[in-house]
Amino acid sequence: MKRIFVFLVLIIFFTFNALSVAHSYTKDIDFCDLFEHHGSIMIISDWEVGEILYVNKAAADFYGYSKEQLESMRMRDLNTLAPGETRKELREVLDRKEHSFIHEHVLANGEIRTVEINSYPYVK
Repeated sequence: MKRIFVFLVLIIFFTFNALSVAHSYTKDIDFCDLFEHHGSIMIISDWEVGEILYVNKAAADFYGYSKEQLESMRMRDLNTLAPGETRKELREVLDRKEHSFIHEHVLANGEIRTVEINSYPYVK
């Protein structure tokens, strides 16, 4: 019985130690900076009204708009889908049925590009 107890105490000790180390790393991460400078195109939008709230540099570079221009637009300005199709996909995301979609988006220069969108709702 003593061996099991010591083993469990060591597991608990190492687990708490690992968690405290992991927690200290997250304190040093600036998530706004990570979002802004990440190489993946990232857009945070309010799907209920369709407004684009935040974009990162990669999104601005890809679409050919400034960050300020993109953040004053709506998703329908980029999307070639009909409004009814957009609402259907929103419902699938909110119901957690689907997260990945293939769409055609219009760039600032008028070029149409096929994009894969991975969408995840954030609900407070």
